[in-house]
Amino acid sequence: MKKFIALTAVLISGFMSVANAGFIVEKYDGYNTSNLTNLINYAGSNTATSTTEHDFIDFSDWTPGTYIGQSNTNVAWPPSAVDNFFVKITGMFDIASTGDYTFKSYNDDGMYLNIDGSNVLSDSGYHAANYRSNTVNLLAGLHDLEIYFFEGGGQAILEVTYAPQGSS
Repeated sequence: MKKFIALTAVLISGFMSVANAGFIVEKYDGYNTSNLTNLINYAGSNTATSTTEHDFIDFSDWTPGTYIGQSNTNVAWPPSAVDNFFVKITGMFDIASTGDYTFKSYNDDGMYLNIDGSNVLSDSGYHAANYRSNTVNLLAGLHDLEIYFFEGGGQAILEVTYAPQGSS
């Protein structure tokens, strides 16, 4: 199920949070893998443990509101397991003007960010929190967003931000 959302400009250290209600977060407890194909297949053939809607892609198992990454808007993961899970996040966003946009993630463990079916960020590792970024050219208009995040053990953090190229 996809729901239209808008990516609005919430300036945070030069990057904007992926914001405005409408991100569908499907959480699958008891399964994780760093293989994107396996995550897609599992989500396609199993029912999510929980499905929630969130305003921001800024989740952590730290105390909600604690500063982590680019933003201080982090919220707790949807209920149940804190280790050995993965989430599928979907939505649509509108780009007002054609141009280059830098997408940035802060994550522990790995994640994959797809826009319009093309991979933009790929991190297949089990590791402590780190940053990934990539710049892509987007045409003005609506775009599909799909994120797969997986968590093996330890901290569980996922934050996604974006900025037009050349933003400070």
